[in-house]
Amino acid sequence: MITEKLPSYQIILLMYMLQSGVILFSIPRLVSETYGTNGWLVLPIYFLIVSFNIWLISLVYRLSKGEDVFLLINRISPKLIRNPIYFLVSLFWVCLGIILAKKYTFIIQTLSFPTTPTYYLLIVILLPAVLFTLNSMYNIVKGATLFFYLGIWMVFLTGFFMKEIELSRYSTHLLRGGDADLQSMLEIYVGFTGYEFFLFLFPYLDEKKKPFRAMYIGHAFTSFIYIYVTIICIGFFGFNLILDIMYPTLQIYSNIEFPFLIRIENIVFSTFYFKIIVTVTFFFWTALTAMEQIFSHISKKIILPILLLLGCLITMNANTSTEADKWLTQFGFIQMGLAFLLPLILIIILKIKKS
Repeated sequence: MITEKLPSYQIILLMYMLQSGVILFSIPRLVSETYGTNGWLVLPIYFLIVSFNIWLISLVYRLSKGEDVFLLINRISPKLIRNPIYFLVSLFWVCLGIILAKKYTFIIQTLSFPTTPTYYLLIVILLPAVLFTLNSMYNIVKGATLFFYLGIWMVFLTGFFMKEIELSRYSTHLLRGGDADLQSMLEIYVGFTGYEFFLFLFPYLDEKKKPFRAMYIGHAFTSFIYIYVTIICIGFFGFNLILDIMYPTLQIYSNIEFPFLIRIENIVFSTFYFKIIVTVTFFFWTALTAMEQIFSHISKKIILPILLLLGCLITMNANTSTEADKWLTQFGFIQMGLAFLLPLILIIILKIKKS
């Protein structure tokens, strides 16, 4: 029986930790490539779309009276239908967590550890995530809160470049020079996902503490960070140059100089390690919770290693940064679809049951 609920401030911080990912380092380029000059003006539209999706999740919460989504699905669907779905989405979530860990591994290997075997660095991410997953949700969220304070400072280091920004680099043209297509637009949207995990945290939410207001605040903070770093990077590099930089938000840190510190961009990216652990942990936790609906009599200490082994076998071919990007893009589209479709399906079913 779950009695302790998550306070609002932890929900706000957790929302940011789950939403912002490695795309934070490339979003200025992605926005410029997709929408052209002053493309950052489009980002508030993404904020509104995600806000609508959060509203759908809040509607599920109200209609179900805060019932655990897994228990709700178990109650309204037969095992013959739900168990195969649970198995597939569990594999999907665990594979997505592994791919995300691999993507971070490839980047940090390029930056700091070119001679270190990839699997060494991958284990350094996956092992803490597994240990966190086997803990209670309260310990996971407390760890996420601590990691937030350890890493948030890096974003605002970009304030050092305010004096280097030139207004002429923003261009007087609006949304010109972009190459927008559906895939590139959705790729940016994937950078806002992560909020859908709260659909599975209903038992830990307290309606009296207004959890969804906290979610909106956390989402607004993430959106602000994305817009902020995009404006800073475009003002520093200029539109034409930023198109040629793979990770502009990371590259900009290399221009910070301290007399007592060199290669600060490596330190900044290393602090991002904590965010990756939190996100991977929630992928594993959600996958494990779904699988426990099928094998409720088996210990999670047995289920999780089996899931990880299957996930590693499935994602075995994602052994380069380019391949990891392809997997992340395709899996991200599926994740985005689930974030919209699952609340809609549950709302329809709950409305029918109520009438």
